[in-house]
Amino acid sequence: MSSKYKLGNAYLHGIGVTKDEVAAAKWFLAAAETGHSDAQATIGRLYTDGIGVDQNYIEAYKWYLLAGNQCNDDAEERIPLMDEILTSDQRAEGQRLAKEWQGSRIRGFRYY
Repeated sequence: MSSKYKLGNAYLHGIGVTKDEVAAAKWFLAAAETGHSDAQATIGRLYTDGIGVDQNYIEAYKWYLLAGNQCNDDAEERIPLMDEILTSDQRAEGQRLAKEWQGSRIRGFRYY
């Protein structure tokens, strides 16, 4: 488990630090940017619910796709739910953003 992810959890739940959802989102995003699948799924949830960040379903979908591509169970459960609430244009934008982020890091995506 990455230290950035641990810091995100600490701030989100107020463990050893004052609870701070904005700081939690910052640390989860930093961990997600390194490819940490649990952090990617968590930042997806934060974007879905607007916790520590502005609510943004497309950004949430992007992170769920990235985590789901690594077989993250939480993300794999949430992707179909997002598929139901997003328009086809929104899904396409989320997929484009995920592909753009992914770049050449891992070949092939299961969800597109």
